[in-house]
Order: sequence, then structure tokens, then C-alpha cells
Amino acid sequence: MDKSRRGRESHATSVTPGRPVEKYDEAKGAGQAEAGTQTEEQGEEKDGRGRLVQGGSAGPRRGRGRMRIAAGRTLSRDRKDIKPGRGTGRRPWREPSKSRTDPVAKSKGRIKVPPPVDPAEMVVLKDRYSEYQLLTRALRLEFKEEVLRKKYEEETGSLAEERARQEAEEHRALMAWNNQENLRLLKLRIQRIRVEEEEAERKQQEAAVKREREQQEFIREREQEILQLQEDAKNFITMENLDQRIEDALDNPKNYNFAIDREGRVVKQTTLQ
Repeated sequence: MDKSRRGRESHATSVTPGRPVEKYDEAKGAGQAEAGTQTEEQGEEKDGRGRLVQGGSAGPRRGRGRMRIAAGRTLSRDRKDIKPGRGTGRRPWREPSKSRTDPVAKSKGRIKVPPPVDPAEMVVLKDRYSEYQLLTRALRLEFKEEVLRKKYEEETGSLAEERARQEAEEHRALMAWNNQENLRLLKLRIQRIRVEEEEAERKQQEAAVKREREQQEFIREREQEILQLQEDAKNFITMENLDQRIEDALDNPKNYNFAIDREGRVVKQTTLQ
């Protein structure tokens, strides 16, 4: 008891910079502990199953049978309808790849032992394999030498001269054919250009004749309009014939109040008053 009391007193009398020194009061400490216990008891509530739930002024508490999720709500671990997933801290359940009755894989727990080899048979096989390698190498070198010999003869031997002569003759024949083809195409091109020039000249002449015809038609139409205007000008009312035209109109009255049929004949006409 004395040691614990001395420890509390030494803890209470520890100096903190900037704050006054206060001694530990046992009665005061006991009162604070009791008040904290009452506050915690008031903040805890139990549901119908006897589990602790949050509530009161004690603030959020996590009981033994609860867990937090990402949304901030608390859920019971005893509920079966909630699937563990993201935010619960538990990995989702996955169906195993093998059933309970499947045997162990052959690659697990088995040591592969090579088959036994007869020493006498191994000696014979080595000799035969060495002979096989020797024969295949000799054949390969023989074929390679033949290929190189043919290549050399084609490049620098008599075959090269013959091939060069054939290529020169072929080139000469191709150049002659090329010149003949160029001459043939040149003739065709000249003929085509001559036909195109004749066609263009013919179109120009037709266009000139058409323009000339249109110009003559335009002049004729304008002359007809002038003659018509001169003829109409004879019936114009001027200051000189104004009295005569008035007398003619009074002597020869005209009634425009009439009806016509589909053929344009007058069917009904009113009488002048």
C-alpha cells in the first residue's frame, strides 16, 4: 500500500513546464472514477439477446460481437444474411478446386526414377551413335562442297561466261522490242492527238455558228419588238388627238359586263344604262 501511494504521489507531483503543480487527491480520484463508471453504464444498452449496443452520451463503442464496415455502420457477426466482402476485413468464400474424394496429384510426392540401363547395351549404342554422327557429317560436307562448286562455276567458270552472253543477247532483244513498242505508241499518240485537235476545232466552229445564230435571232426579236412598239404608238392618246378619242369613246360605248362559256363565246351580257 505504501509503495503504491508513494508512486501516485510522485506521479502527481511531477513538474510539467508552464503548468502549476497539483497534488493527487485520493478522494477526488475515486470520485472521478465512480462518475466515469456511471457514465459508461448509462451509455451502454442491451438488446433482446443481451448484447451491448451503442447509445446514450458515452459515444461510439464497439462490443465483442460487432464489426465496422466501410459505410460507418455496425453490424453483428452472428447474422447469416450478410456476405463478407469489401469493407468487412474478411475475404469472400471460394469453392475449392478439388473435391474431397479426388486423389493427390501425380506430380506431388512421387520421385521419378530413370529406367535401368544395361552397360553392354550402352557401349553398343555409343559406338553406333558415333558411327551415325560420322556418316551424317561426311554426307553434309559432301553436299556442301557440291553446292559451293556449283556456285563457283556459276560465278567465275564457263557457266558464268555462257550466262553473261545469254544475258547480253536477252538485253539486246529486249531493247529492240522496247524501241519498236515506243515507235508504235508514238504513232498511236500522234494519231490520237490529231483526232483530238480536229474534234476540238469542229466543236469550236459549231460553237461559233451557234453563237452567230443566237445573235441573229436576238437581233430579229428586238426588231420585231421595235416594229410592234411603232405600230402601238399610232394608237397612243396624245394632246393633239385627245378630243377626238373622247368623242370616239362616247359614240362607241363598250360593255365589259358579260359572261362567257368554255369555248370563249359570250353567253350573257348586261344592257348599258
